[in-house]
Amino acid sequence: MEMGRTDAEFERFIHYGKEWEFKVYRLLRQRFSGLRAPKPAEQVISHTPDPDPDMALNGFPIEAKRRKFDFTNKDDYPYPTFYINEEYKMRDRSIPAHQYYNMGVTERRRYTTPFLCYLTANRAMTHMGVIIPATKPYWTLEEKSLKLDDRKSFSWACQLNKVLFMPVAEWESILDWI
Repeated sequence: MEMGRTDAEFERFIHYGKEWEFKVYRLLRQRFSGLRAPKPAEQVISHTPDPDPDMALNGFPIEAKRRKFDFTNKDDYPYPTFYINEEYKMRDRSIPAHQYYNMGVTERRRYTTPFLCYLTANRAMTHMGVIIPATKPYWTLEEKSLKLDDRKSFSWACQLNKVLFMPVAEWESILDWI
């Protein structure tokens, strides 16, 4: 796979995301002492996909994503659906790839890797959208053109009215969800 980013761009991209990951970690570890910490940026190998989740609690992945645009709620979110993650990253590895990719979307949804939540922040890290497993019936597969990597990909996305949008300052209220 040919990457469209330079090494310096990739490093900036990693640090941008890690800033949010470690903020989420600091918030959640106050309540969950068994939370596995994210890898430091220095441990992320350039241009190599990392199979491990950002964090985990009792084996359940917690993903922290950060977008390069601002939003506060579904009304000012700039896209019609909420991007969760690339499909290949969420595929349950216990199902052979050829079998999985021959399934319809409804079946594929059932064979995504179990997770606790996705916490996706805006650029300013003032607001986030929270995705929990109960939203899965509302997920769709969307083909995306990933400009930074110069490639096309299928990604899971959720209807905006099923995403919990909230200020990061009110992060404790997500503890009722997870």
